[in-house]
Amino acid sequence: MEKKHGNYGKRMKKSANWKGGIKIREGWRYIYVGNGKYVEEHRLVWLKEYGDIPKGYIIHHINGIRDDNRIENLQMMTKSEHSKLHSKERDLAMEKNPNWRGGKSKPNRCSECGVEVDYRSNICRSCSMKRVRKNKFWKTRGLP
Repeated sequence: MEKKHGNYGKRMKKSANWKGGIKIREGWRYIYVGNGKYVEEHRLVWLKEYGDIPKGYIIHHINGIRDDNRIENLQMMTKSEHSKLHSKERDLAMEKNPNWRGGKSKPNRCSECGVEVDYRSNICRSCSMKRVRKNKFWKTRGLP
């Protein structure tokens, strides 16, 4: 019985969709390393230049651009240092814009009745349903 994924890399390379082993997701570049595995490119750059990354450490992009993987833009730090760094950035962003989505924002108000709504919306559910009922499309189908 043959292995399920034994020929995986060879099949991928023959595919018309083969992009040279690079995937980009949410700004992160991933490099195909074999056996069906992808590794973040910035980690590979760091490994090539400095060697192993100790457990509990991460590689941070100094300028914040996820696909800028030049060695001078990479910095190794602990997970707690990284969290502190980004929490300071979030605090600064919230000072500049109190309605910043990543932080606690002021509650939105419904544009029609003024009731408090979720930060992603500008109209409450009851006003939204009133709009739907008024819509000619729904009236022709027997809704009140």
